[in-house]
Amino acid sequence: MAIERLCPNCGEPNDDSRSICKNCSVPLNVYGGQVGQEEQFDRKLAVQVQSLDVRPPAVWAAVVLMLLFVLLVPVSIGFNSIHNWQSTANNPNYMAHAVSVIVPIFTLAITVPVDVVVCILAWAVFSQKTAAWKPGIFALLVTVPAIWMSHGAVIAIIWSIVTITVTVMFSLRNVKAWYGF
Repeated sequence: MAIERLCPNCGEPNDDSRSICKNCSVPLNVYGGQVGQEEQFDRKLAVQVQSLDVRPPAVWAAVVLMLLFVLLVPVSIGFNSIHNWQSTANNPNYMAHAVSVIVPIFTLAITVPVDVVVCILAWAVFSQKTAAWKPGIFALLVTVPAIWMSHGAVIAIIWSIVTITVTVMFSLRNVKAWYGF
């Protein structure tokens, strides 16, 4: 007949051979503390692994913000250049009219490669590439002055508030842990 020992924590009867309580996992002897720590570590590790399976909302927000930037900047440059070209059409200075046609071409020649890099970075941020975390924060912060230069003040202020909020969310411990930091 097995001797039963009562748990000092919950009062549950346990076999004398057990090191930890079967009900509350409190150590019943000297060795139980070691066993209990290992089981607690396993449970904590399982919770951490499970949390890594779920993409944090800040990652979704960062990717959406990057893709919005990729779409907004070239479109606004196109609309602004059409507006500027039409406003310089009646200008007697023909040079201004000629330059107003070339400027959007040069601007798009710069923004298209930048947009490609931002799209690749958005993919890397979304697909949990460890090396994409720091450049992701940098890319989010760089969009703020770019939007200020290419859009009106109201849109730029809204963009700045949203971008700074997403950057702070993207810097939280759970997001860094998701990337392996």
